[in-house]
Order: sequence, then structure tokens, then C-alpha cells
Amino acid sequence: MAGTQGLVLTDQEGRFIIDDLPPGRHLVTTDHIAFEQRTDSVTIFSEEVVDIEVRLAVDALEIDGLVVTARTRFGRTSFLNDAKRADFISREEIDALLPRTTATVDLLRNVQAPGLRIREISTVDPVTGVPRPGLCIEVSRRSGGQGCAPAAVFINDVPVPYPEQAIIDMDPNFIDRIEVLNPVDASFRFGTIAGNGAIVIYTR
Repeated sequence: MAGTQGLVLTDQEGRFIIDDLPPGRHLVTTDHIAFEQRTDSVTIFSEEVVDIEVRLAVDALEIDGLVVTARTRFGRTSFLNDAKRADFISREEIDALLPRTTATVDLLRNVQAPGLRIREISTVDPVTGVPRPGLCIEVSRRSGGQGCAPAAVFINDVPVPYPEQAIIDMDPNFIDRIEVLNPVDASFRFGTIAGNGAIVIYTR
């Protein structure tokens, strides 16, 4: 009640009673955290009961802005504090290997990631249907069988349609670093497409 110390709370159905008001004009201000504040004028002529109905309008709440800072194991910042990790190979390590390495798959063989297996297999060319030598690159702690559950390959976080061929064709001189993700981490980052793990290559 404006100009007084009168303050009441509503019940669960929104009803309230204000007692002992003198005759005259009174201003009733209604507040609710989820609604816009409203002020109504009520006139009391004598000792009588006056019913008022207050309809509140929904009001968007304005709050101070929040700054959220996230840290991730993945992406271009993943190596800044992880120099001893075994599941990636840095540009410095690649430079050291290049004098005796001419293929990206040979760089992968130097990544000591748990569960990383690289095997030579016989595969069928998807265009010609002709058998040809191929690669099976798996990332799994389970021992490999006769089949192949290939890891997905991403170049600059973009999936490539023919992972094995992408590894074979890529010039190691253009690679900045390689990260190997196990199936859990790969699925968390890339979704079901990386359910067998992922080889993530970033170029220079």
C-alpha cells in the first residue's frame, strides 16, 4: 500500500486481504518475480469490503550478462598443457620424422595412443570393384579380429568420406598435428559418425 507500511502475501491461489484501511483513495502495488509490477487505485467510502481483481502481465526478466569460459581436451588448444600426452603427434615431432617419413600413415604409427592399430588388408575399390591393398586403422582397446572397424577421419574437424584413402593421399608436409580419439571421446565430440574412434588431422 503506497504511503503505508502495509504489506501482505497472497495465498497459493493468488488471494489476499488487507485489513484496517481508512476511507479514501489507496494505491495497491502488486509485485511478482515472474510478472510485471502493477499499481491499482482503490477507493473505500466507509467500513466496507472492497473486492479488486489484479491481472498481471508477463514480463521478461533482465539479468546481468554471464561470461562462460570452457576448457576442452579437443581442438587447436588441446596440446598447450598436454606436452606429454601419447594420443597426438605435434608439428615439432612431425618435423623430426619427415627426413625418414614420406607417408601420413607412417606418422600415425608414431602415435602411441592406446588401442591404435594399423593393418594392411585387402579391400575392394568402391568405383571399379577391383580388389586392391588397403589399410585398416582402428582405435579400440579390444583386440582386432578378421574384420575392420575403421576409425573416422576428420581434417580440420570436417569428416572425410573415404578415410583410408584420405590417409594414403595426404602429404605429411601439410600436417600441423594429428590427434587420436578413442570411441568415447570421439563420439562425445563428433557424434555417432565417430563411434569407432577418430583420427583428427589439422593442416598448416
